[in-house]
Amino acid sequence: MKFTVLTDAHGATLDDLRATHMSLVTSGSKQVNWILLGAVPDAVKNLQRRWSFGRVKIEIQPPALGLGEFVVFLTAGDKLQRESLLL
Repeated sequence: MKFTVLTDAHGATLDDLRATHMSLVTSGSKQVNWILLGAVPDAVKNLQRRWSFGRVKIEIQPPALGLGEFVVFLTAGDKLQRESLLL
């Protein structure tokens, strides 16, 4: 199953984005597209260097959603519970 997580990163701190990133890594999904709307390029580069075991792909432009894809809206700094995206 594929998940897209949308986060408004306008005014978000790097610590907030790191906390959300870590929760996505441990969410249990093998494939998460994380769209950071309004993120500054330095923050995106910093997050892309973080270890995510290939589970989290960080983008700044939303991709076209496919059939059967789920969308999750998270505020910067919010976290998903561990393994919350497992079936």
